[in-house]
Amino acid sequence: MRVNVRLTGDWAKALEILGKRRKRIQPALDSAVFAEAQLLKRAMVGNIDKGGLAPISPATRALRRLFGGSGGKPLKARGWMRSQILVTPLANGGAFVGILRRASAGAGRIAEIQEKGANIRVTDRMRRFLHAMLRKAGARKPPRGAAVVTIRIPPRPFITPIVQAYAANPEPLKRRIIERVRAALLA
Repeated sequence: MRVNVRLTGDWAKALEILGKRRKRIQPALDSAVFAEAQLLKRAMVGNIDKGGLAPISPATRALRRLFGGSGGKPLKARGWMRSQILVTPLANGGAFVGILRRASAGAGRIAEIQEKGANIRVTDRMRRFLHAMLRKAGARKPPRGAAVVTIRIPPRPFITPIVQAYAANPEPLKRRIIERVRAALLA
């Protein structure tokens, strides 16, 4: 999902009026947009921190304990997903806020799975590993002959609700950007 900031009005006339401040407008606008992007990132990270996402399964909890993780909240075992949310300035003066698809260790794909949910078909090799790790973690052994066919990861949207909230009411965003640009030009 993408939120665009569009400049409206007669900017040529505004630039003419501003005269010597003209060179300061684009940097002020870029700075204001970047500051808003940082607020958006903070809201996304806050969405992970506050919880309210679909709970993790007992198997996931057991595996976390086995590998030295702690806590029972989704997306917070080591804070890795939080650290993958970033703000990147764009050449056109905008900013990208989110997780890059090409991010480290497949974070883009993992974020997409967490955001939308997924059913992961378990191969025999995955099943053997999973059962071995669960036994090692002290989890209850699956019944004889039981085979996990899929792993269901429920949707845990932490980015989409924030972007939708911004898109549904863009007026505060516009006001904050205008106020930041005004303050920068008057400084």
